[in-house]
Amino acid sequence: MNQPQFTRSPQPPAPPAKLPRLLAIVMVLTFLPWFGFGTFLGFNMAGWAWVLALCTSVIVLLSTQAVRITFPLGLWTLWAILLIVYRIFWGNHPDSLQTLVQMLTPLFVGCAISTCRYTTDHLELVYSWLTKLFYIALVMVAAKNTSILLGRLPTHGSMTPETTTCCLLASFYVAFYSAGSPRHLLFYLGMLIVPGLMMTRGPLLSAASAFILSLSPLRLKQRLLLGALLAVVALMVFYSPRFQKRMFYSGSGTIQDVRWDNDNFASSGRKAMWIVLLDSWKKQPWTGHGLNASRTALLDAGYTLYLPHNDWLKLLHDLGIIGVSCLGAAMCVQVLSLLRLARQLKGKARALAYAAASAFIPFTVLMLTDNVTLYVQYYSNLHFAIIGVVYSFTRNERNGFSVAVPQTMPTHLQRPGNASSPTTRLSMRFAGREGDPDGRSNRI
Repeated sequence: MNQPQFTRSPQPPAPPAKLPRLLAIVMVLTFLPWFGFGTFLGFNMAGWAWVLALCTSVIVLLSTQAVRITFPLGLWTLWAILLIVYRIFWGNHPDSLQTLVQMLTPLFVGCAISTCRYTTDHLELVYSWLTKLFYIALVMVAAKNTSILLGRLPTHGSMTPETTTCCLLASFYVAFYSAGSPRHLLFYLGMLIVPGLMMTRGPLLSAASAFILSLSPLRLKQRLLLGALLAVVALMVFYSPRFQKRMFYSGSGTIQDVRWDNDNFASSGRKAMWIVLLDSWKKQPWTGHGLNASRTALLDAGYTLYLPHNDWLKLLHDLGIIGVSCLGAAMCVQVLSLLRLARQLKGKARALAYAAASAFIPFTVLMLTDNVTLYVQYYSNLHFAIIGVVYSFTRNERNGFSVAVPQTMPTHLQRPGNASSPTTRLSMRFAGREGDPDGRSNRI
């Protein structure tokens, strides 16, 4: 008697990977302030950029199970608690609440991004889009400085916040280069040139450090060769007429003249502001004077500018040695954690892990000359988003979900979970999990 033959119908192919909507939003909001657009409801686009990133992330987190968060929030808990405590007990200074929320926004972004499920296909997309940001940055620089296309270079520093984004991308491209992509060395050099064209000294130094001090596995020979080349180019740029006027009030000087006790050195008022904050800090060196107390100190001293362009000094004055040590420790532990993951991962995941770790190098350099801890929309939001991507992929790889698999169960038969809530549906749209509330499918 013949037995009936059963054949299994072929499984449908896995749906193509798409860039998670929330990560795409963060990328868009990174460049939104570059456009300007004036103000909306009394706030400029730079303000709206970090507010929208925060609100979108909060919507995702409010309707996501806490167990889905893979971002290493525990490494930053002490820093976050310290900021909140200072705001509650020593927060009687102007705009201290806004400063608190701004500085915590990258943590919300990183946590929200980490709730998505990333596969190797998604990492390819993340890698690809980070590369495409190079072209977007160049187009934006040319659009905001059309005189460059006519051969007329800026004669003064401009686009300082925007060039901090170039420093972030520069650190990413160095990591990609170290992972075996020679073209990303050219992309790095492109991001290094932008701060030079814009005459922004701090970001230029930061972008240079992104290669020389990169935490990626570059050979010492590579660092020395490019470092020597950069040193030669830096000397040529330094003695150019444009840069001489930028560096010295008289329009000329030497390398030996770049020092604080030289009245000819163009410090843009930083020296005077730093002296005010240092004298004030000495009165309470360990605990500081409270969140945003530096703003009050500078305004009381008669300055119309209340940002000292030195985040290390600002935090030292406001939070004291305790606060600065807490931030430094959090960054160091985070870097070590990322490096440990990088050694375990392969391919694009390894490159992104090194990129996320290395991005802390130009960040710490920028803190010496700028207000990058408040420029979260230009730097830290995207940086922490990539950290969230790395940790999410790592956990999925350990759980066996890092490779795309066919979606065998029709969407209308999948367990609905708690997707009936309007807030949940909205958050799933942002996170890219619409139609898959439990994260069982591979589509993000």
